[in-house]
Parts: sequence; structure tokens; C-alpha cells
Amino acid sequence: MTAQRKRQLFWTVLTAGYLLFIFFNSLQTAQVSGQRSLGVVAHINRLLENWSIPLAVTDHLVRKSAHFAEYALYGLLLAVTLGQYTRRLWPHLFTIFFCGLAGALCDETIQLFVPGRSGQVSDVLLDFAGVLAGILLCLLCRTAYRRRDKKPNSRT
Repeated sequence: MTAQRKRQLFWTVLTAGYLLFIFFNSLQTAQVSGQRSLGVVAHINRLLENWSIPLAVTDHLVRKSAHFAEYALYGLLLAVTLGQYTRRLWPHLFTIFFCGLAGALCDETIQLFVPGRSGQVSDVLLDFAGVLAGILLCLLCRTAYRRRDKKPNSRT
């Protein structure tokens, strides 16, 4: 197996595994999910208090931020994975968009069957916004990296 093929396999398995991790989180009952969120809220609020920052986060903010963040990472992983198969991402962006949206739709559909949870169209949109942010971050990093490599070496 070539080094390129190993990289492709690694990133593909990592991305699929991460999506399964997202789905696993959606399989948690409302009670378990709520307890986890409230624990995060309490931790963040303690940190803010210790740093003398006069703010407090809410459960709603933590939950929505988690949706966005986990899907931003998913979008980034999708873009990096596709980048292992082709050097030109722009012609293939629809593939990444489709995979990101399909993941978000499946995630919210799973929640329809979990006690106390519900699938929300607004969460699908938030998840997809996260995917777009992750893709954009990947594209910006790739562009910056390539520009850096194209600059002539100024050291003599």
C-alpha cells in the first residue's frame, strides 16, 4: 500500500469515525444529554467567575455552540479527506456540502427516535453552517500554505 493510499484511508476512517461519534452523542437520552450540558455550563461559568469576567453562559448557548463546533470540525475533516483524493477542491465542493448536509439531516433524524429528544430544522441549519465554516477554514489554510510555498526564498 502506497503512502498516499494510507493517508487516504486514514482520513476517510477518521472522518467516518467522527461522524459516528456525532451520531452516538445524538443517541443519548435527553436526561443524559442535559446533564452533560449542565456540567459544561457550570464549568464555563466557574472559569468566567474565576477570571472575574461578569458574564454567564446558558444551557441553550452551550448546546447551540456544541452543534456548530462539532459540525465545523466535521466540515474541516470532510475537506481534508477530499483533499487526499484531489488537489483541486473547488470543483468538488458540492460533494462536501452534500456529505455535510446529509450528516446533519441524519443526526437530527436519529434524535426523533430517542426518548426526550427532538430533531430540529434550526439545528440542521446550524450544523450545516458549522460544516461551511469548517470547509472555509480548510480552504483558507490550504490557500495560505500554498502561497507560502510559492514565495521565493528571501534568505540569501
